[in-house]
Amino acid sequence: MFTQQGKSVRRLLTVATVSFLVIGAMIFTACNDLTGSGGIAEGSRSASPLATYEIYDETDLMAIDDDPSGDYILMNDITLSSGWTPICPVSSTNGPFTGTFDGNGYTITVTGFNSGALSRTDPLGVFAQVGNGTASPVIQNLTVINTTPAISTGTANYVGGIAGRANKASFIGNTIGGTFTVNYTGSSSDGLFVGGVVGYAAGTEGNVVAIGTSKSSATINATSANTKVFAGGLVGNGTYLDIREALNSGAVTVDGPGYNTSAGGIAGYVTNTSIYLSNSSGNISGTALAVNFDWNDSWQIDIGGLVGYQGVGSSVVKCYATGTVQAYAPFPYAGGLVGYNYGYNDFSPPPPAQGSSISRSYATGTVTATAQTGSGDIPYAGGLVGYSSLVDSIIENSYATGDVIASSDGQYVWAGGLIGGNAYNSLVSKCYATGRISVTNGTLSPIYPPDGTNSGASAGGIAGYNYYSFGGTAGTIVQNCAALNTQITATGAGPYLIHRVAGDLGLPFTDSYGNSILPGNLINNIANEKMTLNGNLEAAQYIGSNLLGGKDAAAQPSQADFTALGWDFTTIWVMRVGTGYPVLR
Repeated sequence: MFTQQGKSVRRLLTVATVSFLVIGAMIFTACNDLTGSGGIAEGSRSASPLATYEIYDETDLMAIDDDPSGDYILMNDITLSSGWTPICPVSSTNGPFTGTFDGNGYTITVTGFNSGALSRTDPLGVFAQVGNGTASPVIQNLTVINTTPAISTGTANYVGGIAGRANKASFIGNTIGGTFTVNYTGSSSDGLFVGGVVGYAAGTEGNVVAIGTSKSSATINATSANTKVFAGGLVGNGTYLDIREALNSGAVTVDGPGYNTSAGGIAGYVTNTSIYLSNSSGNISGTALAVNFDWNDSWQIDIGGLVGYQGVGSSVVKCYATGTVQAYAPFPYAGGLVGYNYGYNDFSPPPPAQGSSISRSYATGTVTATAQTGSGDIPYAGGLVGYSSLVDSIIENSYATGDVIASSDGQYVWAGGLIGGNAYNSLVSKCYATGRISVTNGTLSPIYPPDGTNSGASAGGIAGYNYYSFGGTAGTIVQNCAALNTQITATGAGPYLIHRVAGDLGLPFTDSYGNSILPGNLINNIANEKMTLNGNLEAAQYIGSNLLGGKDAAAQPSQADFTALGWDFTTIWVMRVGTGYPVLR
């Protein structure tokens, strides 16, 4: 055993064993445009004869606190005691972890946290915080299994398998398992953040937090009766992330009042983030708690099979989700892939183009959105996306096959085979949906009645509502899409606004900023000629490529039919043998 700089760790002297510092192709290049076409930059470190320290036991691991900028390699599995205090907290003398840690394929099992750690504001994980915004720490090839009993804390609101918080760091080739059950009893306006890899991750433009080739099978349950909750299979909440080749198979559940409580198979809530070649098969759900219930603060929950809330400047490319999605709140947003795809929301002056995008992706799970009993408010449900909004947001070359179910005891219900609501110049292009759609409404008036909309249960094979065109033009568009669903059914008080492509396009009005808002637009769409609407075929006056019912097409159109819509069967799509539907290359 060697001692250096006051720490007791075993020193590994050979240069060969420090080769893990050469991350090479595993750490991708940081892409400034965050489109999914670039990568995360190679680590600034390279192989050298600098000391790397071997970690054999809990004592060795704790000693990292004395030199958080060092380079470490795990030499065997470690099961931590039930009184684990996360290493490298911000509050310590030496601060967050800024070095490199190679798990070397071994496992750290976390069995419980020290009561003192639960009573502080420091984040919870094997590490408290990784990265300080200046250094570029790397944690790779590590498996973390969490067997911690349910955590109840009124102070620590950042919880992750590897780290509670991260700042300008890379997590590559890691595996997460076990169960994370967290009840936050505090009232921080920041919220509760829980993720399989990291609870909260903050990068900056050009210095992203990288999560690559990592996977989670962990079950995550995050609850707060007092503040918003963010939970994801890998990341709870983050900004400027580059997530690549991530997989989740665990269930994620959030419960809590609070604006934008969010859950997703990969991430709960992200902005300025690229998610590429990633997928989730876990079931995702969220509920607005009635404890200390405040209608004004508890109105929105965003639940998605991959991402709950995808904020400004973000993209999902070549991803998919197969789990079920359920949301229960006054305003539940539920999507098979993304709950809420969001752009820019300042309409005065006119907003810049900062939308979020989804491309070459799909979802197959059943989606259910239910407005909380007694609220009379609006559920948004879509086979792919619950709601997409604002200038330059786009959904293209994607599809959904899951059934979509939305209900409320209020007048408004919006559900679509692909998207529940498409608004404020968001574009849906070259997409299709096949799932059955069911909507049920009641008679209560919502707390926040929407402007420029027709009251009723609105549903369409592609979009429930395609509305709110901003800037004096019909800029909210569904075009070159195929509604291949077999049926749409509506029950309840009515009225029912159901059509093969889009349920409704809204009404013209002037918003509070004085902006002229026009109905949405439909361009060159086709629909299953055998689709039934409450058991009936679409009325002839609605049928046409630019009308609510779309142009007649076979239930399984030929490749030529899709080519006529401008679809690319050379680089993007291919016809699936045996089913007659296109799939992504």
